[in-house]
Amino acid sequence: MKALTWQGTDDLSVEQLPDPAMRNEQDAIVKVSRTVTCGSDLHLLGGYIPFMRAGDVLGHEFIGEVVETGPRVKRHKVGDRVVVCSFISCGHCWYCKEGLFSLCDNGNTNPGITEHLWAPTGSSPSTASSTAWK
Repeated sequence: MKALTWQGTDDLSVEQLPDPAMRNEQDAIVKVSRTVTCGSDLHLLGGYIPFMRAGDVLGHEFIGEVVETGPRVKRHKVGDRVVVCSFISCGHCWYCKEGLFSLCDNGNTNPGITEHLWAPTGSSPSTASSTAWK
């Protein structure tokens, strides 16, 4: 697949990358047909997000077509056209059930990044480990 990647502050590149793969049973893979730049992308582009690495893919607001679904996906099927929400959420934890999708306990596949920057859950910043993520 082709993707817009961050190469450094104010430096983007369109790269050929491997197609995405299913990571768990409730995933769906969407072929992107349109995307848009938003304020968050501008923060990423400007280098204001310290965990960005060269090659990170940009574009979290998009529309497309479902091309594959995991066995636990019940609401969508291959061929459905979808608008993708910029929040990644499981739909099953307490926060999701309360409609607080941006606070999902399970949406971040690498929570160590957040803990590295802002401190592990339940601790103060002064006790945060600087090796929380790899």
